Amino acid sequence: MKHVENAKLLLLFLILVVLVVGLFFLKSINQKSTNFYEYEKSKINLTNVKYIQERVDYIATLSQDEERELHRKYSTHLNEEEIEKIEKILDLSKTSDFYDIQINAYMLFDNEKVAQFQSKRFTKLPSHYKVTPYMVNKLQGYGLDDYQHQNLTKLQEQLFTNRAEFVNTVIDRTKLRRSDWLVTNITLLGVGQKESQFLKNIDGNATDVLLEESDIKEIVNALKNAHSTYAGIK
Repeated sequence: MKHVENAKLLLLFLILVVLVVGLFFLKSINQKSTNFYEYEKSKINLTNVKYIQERVDYIATLSQDEERELHRKYSTHLNEEEIEKIEKILDLSKTSDFYDIQINAYMLFDNEKVAQFQSKRFTKLPSHYKVTPYMVNKLQGYGLDDYQHQNLTKLQEQLFTNRAEFVNTVIDRTKLRRSDWLVTNITLLGVGQKESQFLKNIDGNATDVLLEESDIKEIVNALKNAHSTYAGIK
């Protein structure tokens, strides 16, 4: 009888040992998994990382900006306040005559950069073009004869809403030889001062890539998810 009781006690002891070892093993696995940040089939050993930063770089130029602020690049920490600021900028784009917007969120593990989100580059170009006296004088210096000059001045009362149509009409009336330089400068001379400054940093072949409400929601949600990921491993 005593042998039976000893056997039961031994069995209970063995079961307890197995449970303790199992719990220790599971805890060890969990610790090992949380010590790594995995991304795109790669992983970073967090125990070897001294600091982790959450960053966002973006260009957000709107027609409401001061001329000196056009195409300013922002680079700062990504946090809830910055996400709210970016969302307000995106909402302002709805009433902007022109804009250039692109947002890039990432984390820095010491000096290793890990991308989290990059938006498309959204561009809305100025939509009104006109032959101005200043433009006539500039092109006069390019070598217009009297006939070309007269034809160009006749266009001063006409407002164009298509950049290609405006450029083609000016070149056709002036009979000037088309070149990239000429196309670029006709475009810059056919808009206001701020618009001209804006276009100097835009590819001459760029077309409108408009920011829709669905795009704004996608960007804001992506930034929030990036911030949550950072908070989960900080």
